[in-house]
Amino acid sequence: MMGEQSAATARHARGPVQPPDTGRLVWIDIAKALAIVLVVQYHVATHASAVFAGLSGWAWELWSELAQVLIPVRMPAFFVVSGVLAANALTRRWRDVFRPRYAAILWPFLIWSVLLTVLIALRGADNPWAAILERLPRILQGGDGYWYLSTLVLFFTICRVGRRAPGWLLLGSFILWFFASLVPSVLPDSVPDALAANIYRWASFGMWFVVGAFGRSIVLRIGARPWWDLMVPAVTSFGLCVWLTGRLRESESFSGIPMSKPLSVTGVALLLAVSVLIAKWPAAARLGVYLAARTLPIYVVHAVLVYGVRLVTYEQGWLVQLSGAPNNLIVLLAVPATVMAMVLASTQLADRVAGTPFAWLFTSPGGKARAAPRTA
Repeated sequence: MMGEQSAATARHARGPVQPPDTGRLVWIDIAKALAIVLVVQYHVATHASAVFAGLSGWAWELWSELAQVLIPVRMPAFFVVSGVLAANALTRRWRDVFRPRYAAILWPFLIWSVLLTVLIALRGADNPWAAILERLPRILQGGDGYWYLSTLVLFFTICRVGRRAPGWLLLGSFILWFFASLVPSVLPDSVPDALAANIYRWASFGMWFVVGAFGRSIVLRIGARPWWDLMVPAVTSFGLCVWLTGRLRESESFSGIPMSKPLSVTGVALLLAVSVLIAKWPAAARLGVYLAARTLPIYVVHAVLVYGVRLVTYEQGWLVQLSGAPNNLIVLLAVPATVMAMVLASTQLADRVAGTPFAWLFTSPGGKARAAPRTA
């Protein structure tokens, strides 16, 4: 989601967008953009009840259920795309990949993790300074809110070192993915919470990055197929998995059957199919490329916005108490409007600080300053 902002990607985003039928990476960019928007939607939906007390109605249930259903889809899709975009860098020299694959990712990870740690630690803390110091070590354990960035660096390093044995990497990551649900139960109690959570994430998502990195040609071949060849089976299979998941939840005798794996596979396929379809429209393709080049700012800034709003409402006693169920139409429009507002604020901040003394918020020291970006 974030680490792929290499110079080549930035040039691709700022320059003229290739026609969707001639540029395979356009639909990859759209998949990346869709994934980050879904991440923002998830955080908006899950934290809204901490700001507005009494949310109810079918519209709110729709957005809440969508956020939950797509849990097995969002991050796997991100890691597939990340692997695809990192594939060519696996064979480059270490010194050539240090800045785009390490410094460009870990610098904003550290900067924004400290800021987010402060916001989280201030929630109801009697001693804010002690709470901040207590949470800071979690950054070195892979982080909390921005764990994706540190995980991306880890996955790239593993694939870079093991690039001569992709089959073994795929097999190992598949086994970890298949048995990921067992990871929390086998970890010692002495493992810190943040590290334990990240170990579970590494087991859950490593396979997707490996698939994207070493199966790049196969993934890109998807974009060469007619969109209807992809959409029909993707919609059917994912819809069937969602329906079956709902039925299994209602049945106590089958409640133990895991559905996250088939939901991930079919959901990622559906997101890629939708990306191929959207890429057929030039305007949508331009917007997708624009957002894809700014997934790092969207990722780090929106989390601060979400936790900042929560801090000054729920945590400070300014919780909005709704006297009755809100109008469903308002809720139906309010969630995507909030998502768009956070995405807009994030991208505008990134565009405004580019080339200024505040560029360090997103660019590591010594990194090449980003040129004035095109608008969407």
